[in-house]
Amino acid sequence: MEKLYWDTIQLSNQKLYFTVNNNGLNFISDPNQNLSQVYDFYPHAQFEFRKQPAVTNRYVETFENYILGDQKQLRLPIDIAAAGNSALRKVWRVIYQIPYGSIETVQSVAAQAGVKKETVERALRESPLTMIIPVHRVFCPENLGQDLRGGVAMRTQLIEMEAMNGLDDIE
Repeated sequence: MEKLYWDTIQLSNQKLYFTVNNNGLNFISDPNQNLSQVYDFYPHAQFEFRKQPAVTNRYVETFENYILGDQKQLRLPIDIAAAGNSALRKVWRVIYQIPYGSIETVQSVAAQAGVKKETVERALRESPLTMIIPVHRVFCPENLGQDLRGGVAMRTQLIEMEAMNGLDDIE
């Protein structure tokens, strides 16, 4: 049974759970969902959940610095090897590289990953690591926006937060 170390962060007034295994961060919940949402992404896994701040504190601190705008990228060890399939992981790697405050289109991400736009749309809905794999930086059709991890409200909040915090870089 795999050990998952869990903790929470606050994004505005919304609680997000996250889990870390021995290789890195492997899950961030949707706002106000329970920790059990991890099984939506790893349905065949069996986990032993542990709350150990000694393991999770560096992740909490990094998230807090990002939310405050003190840190522009969430570069943490991650482990998504067991999530999705190889095509989805390829898309997530492309999205992971989108710079803070930038926006790409579904078509652009599809071209960079060498996949169909439907694969990108699926990857946007099924990313186990919202914020770390910044799906909010991919502009998508309105009908897909409702299905994104975290929903439209979280997506809008993250885009606005990055736009405001990015102003500090302009001289």
